[in-house]
Amino acid sequence: MHNPYEILKLVPDCDDQQARRAYLDKIKEFPPEHFPEHFREINEAYELVKTEKKRFDYLLLDKDPGAASPIDTLRQPQTLAGLRQPPSLAAMREYMKLCMKDR
Repeated sequence: MHNPYEILKLVPDCDDQQARRAYLDKIKEFPPEHFPEHFREINEAYELVKTEKKRFDYLLLDKDPGAASPIDTLRQPQTLAGLRQPPSLAAMREYMKLCMKDR
């Protein structure tokens, strides 16, 4: 799959509403009855960026939605070398807050 931010024409620091708006605009541009392949690609891209947690997982952890827990990913040093960009301390704190909210 290509970069979901390129597909939806989003910036990585967008919020949930901007992601939803971009998704709806793309659906209008490529209706499913006329462009089924584009529609599937747009849906897959939106699934990766529709919430703040999913955007964080995609950008910093390069996480496949079906992969192991992000915390397990951070514990493995060989995985850290494969990150798209090193996570900042502020980003890691924010991520830990998100993880603790779910419990």
